[in-house]
Amino acid sequence: MTTTTDALAPTTTPAALARPTRPAGRPVGLTWPRVLRSELIKLLSLRSTRWALAVMVVATVGMGAIYALAVEAEDYAVDSPAHPARMVSRLAQYIVQFVALVIGALGAASEYGSGAIRSSLCAVPRRRTLLVCQTAASASLLAGGAAVAMASGQALISGLLAVRGIPVQVGWGDLRLLLGMVFYSVVIGLVAFFLTVATRSAVGGVSLALGLTFLAPIMLALAAVVGLDWCLEVSAFLPEHVAGQTWSTSYDPSYGGVLGGYAMGCGWIAIGLIVVGGLFHERDA
Repeated sequence: MTTTTDALAPTTTPAALARPTRPAGRPVGLTWPRVLRSELIKLLSLRSTRWALAVMVVATVGMGAIYALAVEAEDYAVDSPAHPARMVSRLAQYIVQFVALVIGALGAASEYGSGAIRSSLCAVPRRRTLLVCQTAASASLLAGGAAVAMASGQALISGLLAVRGIPVQVGWGDLRLLLGMVFYSVVIGLVAFFLTVATRSAVGGVSLALGLTFLAPIMLALAAVVGLDWCLEVSAFLPEHVAGQTWSTSYDPSYGGVLGGYAMGCGWIAIGLIVVGGLFHERDA
């Protein structure tokens, strides 16, 4: 008895044998842009983040409007540091600074509070890559929010002052002021982010960041009054001193001036990445 094996063999077609191929040069799997994009989406999906950004913009614009309508219509020198447009920018900076601190802490605390950190580590097993992308996403969000808040507030108060007959002139000094405020907001927000990752707690991160930003300069200044002069040297490297270098009208040239302030701010971010990155890499989620 003979059998025909050709009849039993499965029939194949060229279309069935063809395998899907990806275009040459297109990366697959985890890439830095994809992880960064996912972290940005994660941050913007948080209701607390959206509310904090809204509070930052509304409070800054509202303060500018109230100040512009309440200030006395005098003949201010357009280049004076006491010009209302510059005074309200400095006042608004404290609102932006505090909200940036909260946003930085909330971005990290949401991971640990909801247990999402485990899902994040499953999706991105490389912990240092995840931390760097989370840092970059937080910095982008903080910079964008602070820039929108400060620029919109400055534009509104300039328009209201011009309507009231108070001359307004925007120059390089005002641009430096705006850039310095945005940069310092990013620095203080990332400091809160790193401290929250280290403590795994929003309360701990915010408390430590507030102490480092507001309380530490006061305590070191009081210690210098009683004779501990070295405390003044230590306070020169605190984040609060970065603000004085980058956006204040007067800065200490002995510490590099404006560029020194930006360098110290970048130094704080680098130290936070190194220290917290090592801690994040070694411990359990």
